[in-house]
Amino acid sequence: MVDAKSCWGSLPPEIRIMIIKALIQDDGCCVVHYATVSREWQTIFGQKIFGRLKLTPSRFASFAKITHRQRTLVKYIWLCIELQVYDCWQMRDFGCNRWHEANINVIGKAIWGLFSILSRWVPSESLVLDISVHSPSDSQHYFRQLQFGSDAIPEANNAQGTVISHVSCHGWVKSQQAIPPSQEAIEDAIDRYYWFFQDIEMTGDFWRGLPEVTAVTGLLLRRQTRRRWEPETLRAILGRLPRLQEFYYEPWREWNRLDQQETDEQTQLIFKLLTFRQLKRVVLFEDFNDDYGAVFQVFKEFLDDPDIGPVRTADVALSEALAQASLDFQQLSASFIVDARWFLRAPQPTWVWNQLTSLVLTSRVLVPQESHAVVNDLLQAAATAAMKMPRLKSMELWNGGRDFACVFRYQSSGGIRPAKILWRGSWILPLGHRTVSAWETVAGQHAQCDLRVSKELLDADSINSHGDAIHHLGLLEPVLRPVSLWQIRKEIGA
Repeated sequence: MVDAKSCWGSLPPEIRIMIIKALIQDDGCCVVHYATVSREWQTIFGQKIFGRLKLTPSRFASFAKITHRQRTLVKYIWLCIELQVYDCWQMRDFGCNRWHEANINVIGKAIWGLFSILSRWVPSESLVLDISVHSPSDSQHYFRQLQFGSDAIPEANNAQGTVISHVSCHGWVKSQQAIPPSQEAIEDAIDRYYWFFQDIEMTGDFWRGLPEVTAVTGLLLRRQTRRRWEPETLRAILGRLPRLQEFYYEPWREWNRLDQQETDEQTQLIFKLLTFRQLKRVVLFEDFNDDYGAVFQVFKEFLDDPDIGPVRTADVALSEALAQASLDFQQLSASFIVDARWFLRAPQPTWVWNQLTSLVLTSRVLVPQESHAVVNDLLQAAATAAMKMPRLKSMELWNGGRDFACVFRYQSSGGIRPAKILWRGSWILPLGHRTVSAWETVAGQHAQCDLRVSKELLDADSINSHGDAIHHLGLLEPVLRPVSLWQIRKEIGA
């Protein structure tokens, strides 16, 4: 009888690699059986089985039983919290309150349950926790284009979310959204989550006893959770992750200024909490939808209410709070949630970003209709701030939306080659002499090298959203998760 192990060992290494690569593509239950073939296969296929896990509360019991060796293979956990289904009429009148009551403890218990299990894990090299919440009904009524899935871009022809049917209702005609959703429908899909967490907070010290988890090094709160996170809850979660090194936060914009002001005040407290972490990378992205904003703009004009509408005015204090919190970061990206004008002018004489290697910010002044002088003033302020960032390798100031996009980029090669500044946009900005001179000084201080200046023009007609803008600008550093960018472009193009 031929020894199967000796046959496997006699195969050339390149053949064995080809076989393993073919088998590891199998997403079915056979992968579990492959892991029993040998110790070598156990290691290889164990990583396939346990490397990326999707968890729901119903699976907590079995998840709690995995062995210490299996735990070391886990690198990514997606906590997928599913709320109860609803129909569009349930959310009218008192239906919304009944939906709240039915789901009052779903999210809190899910987070508490997972933290209880993970609190017993020994810290390893890295573990990313991805938390997202949705109801299956979210993509079954007015918002059939919504995408929902793990932190991975789906393969071709394997889209996330539900398949858009051809039934004509809720503004959809032949798989196309011919009529935008109403203000009430938008609020149902996006606003309600904030109230939900307030209800949990009102039950008492619910989060105070949340177990500490030292194993988690990365936290993802992606934009596919469209109901806004309550800042108090975020502070509780962040406060129980002492080894957090990477934080991606992609909240949705508020629809009126009063709510936005309250949220910004609470977010300042979150930023202050970040200063006590071991954080190396922070990526903040405030998402929005121009079509939704247009609906609220009509509502604002109808009621003549100045506090309703899609206008987002960046809070000065929030921008300054983030600037101070970021002093020990290595990488920071903050898009739409703060404005580069206030961030870059916030530094005090003693502030120095000793560890910062990359900075990405947005600003409302980076639009075609703004005066060249105002934009150049911003770029000069950026150069002044860069002088306090001795390890800076790149800085990108950008903005984008429907029919426009631009980025100003500074990039240093550490003295090996000349440093570069680049303007890439749907319009060309004349860079003033003072602007170029300021960045020449930065290049000279950082790398004792010359500075090259270049400009590139983009086609505005190809930019239908802020997602398209990001895609065409080719930013050096991520401003949101790749799958989130894919979702934005997929949803707005639906």
